[in-house]
Amino acid sequence: MALSELYVTSSYLSEYFISKNNGLPLSGGYVYFYRDIARTVLKPVYELVQGSGNPPNYTYAALPNPMVLSGVGSFQDGAGNNIAVYYYPYVGNPDEEVLDLYYVAVYDQYMNPQFTREAWPWPFVVGTGQLMPPVPPGGPNNAVTNDIFQPAHGFTVQQLVYLSGVMTYSLSLGTTVILAETVGIVTAVPDVNHFTLTTNGYCTGFAGLTAGTVYWLSDVTAGLMTITMPTASGHIQKPVFVADSVSSGYFINYRGDVIP
Repeated sequence: MALSELYVTSSYLSEYFISKNNGLPLSGGYVYFYRDIARTVLKPVYELVQGSGNPPNYTYAALPNPMVLSGVGSFQDGAGNNIAVYYYPYVGNPDEEVLDLYYVAVYDQYMNPQFTREAWPWPFVVGTGQLMPPVPPGGPNNAVTNDIFQPAHGFTVQQLVYLSGVMTYSLSLGTTVILAETVGIVTAVPDVNHFTLTTNGYCTGFAGLTAGTVYWLSDVTAGLMTITMPTASGHIQKPVFVADSVSSGYFINYRGDVIP
């Protein structure tokens, strides 16, 4: 097998990950690769392997997913060798080249979230030499997200949460100023200990919405966004979301008002 233009890698010769907390190498950290449109489904990544004979006799071998970073925070293979990671941002028959990008989540060795990358890698150069067109405005890649590790969080997609302690989140409720201090909406739940929090921007993967409708933080059901504006005295009126379809829209963290 020769080199394939369908496999894409970083422009860096060696990628190096550092901790967001202290700037030190992300030794022993984890990198998860998911489908961007299905962020609980792992999507394979590859390394380039030299076959027998002279180049370009190459093959693309699947890497472990998640990948464990080296002691200096770089990608490594099972033998500890520094490697380049190749992405296959398509799905189905290679001849069809149906775009299927990655969602990448990076954690330290204790599974504390570090950062995420959506719609990765994009844009990139294809065989024609043309730069692929940008993602249309309003795509999911313009959202501000954070992957959260919180054991047994109990959240589901489309719920609103507030920061109730040090790196601890609870369901928002529009009954008091504290409970209504929403910081984001849950947009993905990979497992019982992790969830993705979107703090601003375009969200997808929801259900039961009405396009063109403003949604409010509920003062009846914790975590719920509702079309019913709270009216009870002392409760909080806080618009949080504007739907553009039955399953998507814009999370906008408007300032809440206390009802007289």
